[in-house]
Formats: sequence, C-alpha cells, structure tokens
Amino acid sequence: MAKITITLTDTADGRLDITSDFAPTRGAPCSVAQAAALDIIARTRKNFGLPAPAPLTAPDATRSAK
Repeated sequence: MAKITITLTDTADGRLDITSDFAPTRGAPCSVAQAAALDIIARTRKNFGLPAPAPLTAPDATRSAK
C-alpha cells in the first residue's frame, strides 16, 4: 500500500514550506493515496499563494558524454 507523508513547516520569514516523501515511479499509475496527496499539495500551494516547485531537470547528456 502507498503511504505519503506531507510536512507543513513554518519558516523563519513567516512563510510556509511544504515537503513530501512522494516519489513517483515512471510508468506506474498513482494510487488513491498518492493522488489525494498531490491534490492536497496543489490546493495548499494555491490557497497560500506559494510558487510552483522548480521543475526537475534531467542530467545534461552532452556533459556526461565528455
């Protein structure tokens, strides 16, 4: 069974930090718990006016080939 932990933390500057241990598996469908966690995170970000997280980037193939 999937288990996701969402942590909401007050920051020193009075903002909100959201972290999660959610680690999606490429090609696997989200479980009900995973989908609910993603929805909670998205709604919290929207309600608090938080910026979207930085996109994950793939390693630069040209650098690793050298």
